[in-house]
Amino acid sequence: MVVKMSSSNQFFMPQKDTKKHTPEPPLTAASRWKIGEVERVREAFVFNLSKRRMTAPSGYTGDFYFLESGDWVNVFPITATGELVLIKQYRPNVQEYFLEIPGGMLDSTDLDPKSGALRELREETGYTSNRCESLGPISPNPAIHNNLCHLFVAFDCEETVSQDLDPGEDIEIVKIPLADAPQLIRSGAITHSLMVAAFLKLFIRLGTLS
Repeated sequence: MVVKMSSSNQFFMPQKDTKKHTPEPPLTAASRWKIGEVERVREAFVFNLSKRRMTAPSGYTGDFYFLESGDWVNVFPITATGELVLIKQYRPNVQEYFLEIPGGMLDSTDLDPKSGALRELREETGYTSNRCESLGPISPNPAIHNNLCHLFVAFDCEETVSQDLDPGEDIEIVKIPLADAPQLIRSGAITHSLMVAAFLKLFIRLGTLS
């Protein structure tokens, strides 16, 4: 945009640019990066370590490593009385218990992420629900992960069955008033990054973000 000053320098008006401009094409990774094939480096139970040869817009070419994994699910179980059903789960890699919401990895028996979330809810807590809504997916860590974590909220949850934990799971059920959840994040009682991100989605859905 060209700006012309008046001869009196008392005011100025922008001059309309009448030149025709060719629209820029949409910016995509494919238009800026040269993307090679994936090579499996190491297979493991939960993740596979893989790499892909890529050329950046700067011209740099190198191997970019990432963790391949199936998608995950997490679900907020809320009872009819307004309690939130959390789990306190031991995480062997850091040798600590973490306050979390139920969740895990989708498996071959799940029809879709929603059914996987309800399965994890039932297995880890014994609670079930007939009303489960999606909060949308989030990307756990796009710097090194290639998967999504699908978030849900289940209403009117009831304890109808016994827990059905995997042999390596150490989980205790913790029920709190839903209104106390923000304070648990402020105080540092909840520090798991995926949980903190999930709570933001929940607060937006419930209209309680403040």
